[in-house]
Amino acid sequence: MRLALIYPFAAFKLVPCEVKDPLQRVQVACVAPWDTIVDASSTTWSKQRYVGHRYFLPLSEAKERYGKRKWAKRSFRRYLDREDPEQENVPARERQGDEDRVEGDFVMIVELYDMVKERMLVWSPDYANGERFVYDGIELEVGGAEDSESEKFDGIPYRTASDRPVVPIVPVYMSREPDDPLRGFSALRRVYDQIVEINTIRTFQAQGVRRAARQWLVVKGTMDEEAQSKICQGQDGEFIEVEITQGQTLSGSMMPVPHSPVPHELQLYENQVEDDFGRGSIMAPFTRGEATKATATEITALAAYSASEIGRMARERDAAIAQLASTYCVMLATLLGDDSEVIRLGNEVQVLTADDLTGEFRFYAQDSGSTPMSEAVRKQELLNLVGVLTELGANPQALLRDIVRTYDLSEDFLPDEQPDPNAAGAPSPPAPTPGVAPPTAGLPGMGLAPGQLPSPEQVGQVLPPGGVV
Repeated sequence: MRLALIYPFAAFKLVPCEVKDPLQRVQVACVAPWDTIVDASSTTWSKQRYVGHRYFLPLSEAKERYGKRKWAKRSFRRYLDREDPEQENVPARERQGDEDRVEGDFVMIVELYDMVKERMLVWSPDYANGERFVYDGIELEVGGAEDSESEKFDGIPYRTASDRPVVPIVPVYMSREPDDPLRGFSALRRVYDQIVEINTIRTFQAQGVRRAARQWLVVKGTMDEEAQSKICQGQDGEFIEVEITQGQTLSGSMMPVPHSPVPHELQLYENQVEDDFGRGSIMAPFTRGEATKATATEITALAAYSASEIGRMARERDAAIAQLASTYCVMLATLLGDDSEVIRLGNEVQVLTADDLTGEFRFYAQDSGSTPMSEAVRKQELLNLVGVLTELGANPQALLRDIVRTYDLSEDFLPDEQPDPNAAGAPSPPAPTPGVAPPTAGLPGMGLAPGQLPSPEQVGQVLPPGGVV
């Protein structure tokens, strides 16, 4: 998300991994925009003719994945370092100070997905001078963890239930250019010029403050070196003796060095730049802690603007998460093949197959329960609804289970399940013993109020037949 805000866009890359846990066989990595190949002539991501991804692969892993080919090694730098002009023509391994920055032997790999012919191609400029493809397909480990086997796919291996190819690259666009939607637009770029101007003004002010040192102009011969050193030390309560001639005053012998004041126009220009920065920002002024003289109606309008702008970015993020989940299910179904895996979801054990993940599903991203405030509100609303649901005839046991699950309480609070008397195989109640009164939960039919004592006639109605011995 930070890459998508700082740069024009970013992307998720889903990568298959050989692990025992079936749910972890597809990992997600972040891809920068300069490592993503996009068909700029397309208007939407799904209508692209091609899409690709560039990355650096260790030489040992490249030989293991694509065979022992003749590779041209290169050094991989994690960060963009400024080159020393004196070492431009020096080989990478002979440069001074590069021991900590160069990370082993790498090769550049480009995965290109041809959406027209529905093929996946692997190309590298470090193999055969870039004149041949490294691989015209991909090999994946298909099946379970114990009996998995390698299978080669000449085309794009990941396909939906309707046989549409799926590319394991999911984009994240926070802003888009109107005439070129797949290029995107950086949210930081909108206020970048104002940030540069603010930095320039701050630099000018900092230089002026540093030059505003306390300096004095003294008539030559008025002070000796000892007196001058005492002034430089600036000790509290220090007495400094000076020699002045007859008719000469101390105020005329010493004076502070005058400093030119900061121009008033600089403050005006700074205020203008701050106003431009506030207009270009996506946040309303009151959200940044600024005191405004706006009315309640204006503040409501500003809040709606901020909510709509940030909400639009949240919708873009949710759409990327939904597409990411859809791609994950398609890839995981391909990696499972015809085998089944036993997984644990919460407290239940499930059998996972490819058919469970194959289908034209619709995914929706929901983050209402991810923030602490919304989670606390949801818990409070649940407690407020308990009384209403109970009056409407809701099952108290079901409400208790929901409360225990919502507050993440121990399952010891749940009562033991009682057997259903109507179910088959349930134990029948014991037969009544002659001459013994059956147990009763109370005195039904007596119509007594709480705390009222029964009369002898009411007691006689509940006694067993034959009298009492």
